[in-house]
Amino acid sequence: MQIMRAESLKKNIKKITGSFAAGFVNGMLGTGGGTVLFLTHSGAGERQKYVQSLIVMLVGVYSAAGAALKGCGDMLPLESIAQLLLGGAAGTVLGCTVLGKADGRFIRLFFSILLIISGVRMLL
Repeated sequence: MQIMRAESLKKNIKKITGSFAAGFVNGMLGTGGGTVLFLTHSGAGERQKYVQSLIVMLVGVYSAAGAALKGCGDMLPLESIAQLLLGGAAGTVLGCTVLGKADGRFIRLFFSILLIISGVRMLL
């Protein structure tokens, strides 16, 4: 029983530390928090769709908090925000529909390809 508690505690500490690191990275760079969350929250026994859904929700919260704290509301025109929200909402509906039908292997492959493309773009 104590071994299970120790493993559970270790897993929770890893997730809390990962969430802190993700918030820090997202707050500093405006991106990257989802990658940190994926590294710390995915693993043996976790369903891929659950992890991806959790990451989407958390990154949204982290990004909203970062935008509010940085005072971005004064810098962004309302028309631009409305257009981005409309496109993002439509993309979210499509993405959630695909996520519901896709298997974990496809999701990991798609995520890996996006990370590689992003990394190459950052280097150039």
